[in-house]
Amino acid sequence: MLLEVTIDSECTNLVTYDNQHLIMGCVNGSICYLNTHHRKIRYLVRTHNAKVIECVYQPYLKKLLTLSVDSSIKLWNIRTKLE
Repeated sequence: MLLEVTIDSECTNLVTYDNQHLIMGCVNGSICYLNTHHRKIRYLVRTHNAKVIECVYQPYLKKLLTLSVDSSIKLWNIRTKLE
């Protein structure tokens, strides 16, 4: 096993980018950002009020789009971690 982490909610989807980062959408509405190089969770954002059903990363713009069953769609700046 190369890496194992524990988060506080079930992961609903996963997106990777630049060969060392993973972003997970979770059942509890949170977004988890994992740095695989440092082998730890860099931050956890509780943003949606319900399950995150989709995460899409746009590499050219360095943006992450998240969609939730609470009917919200959010666009994130990966570098600043702000919506």
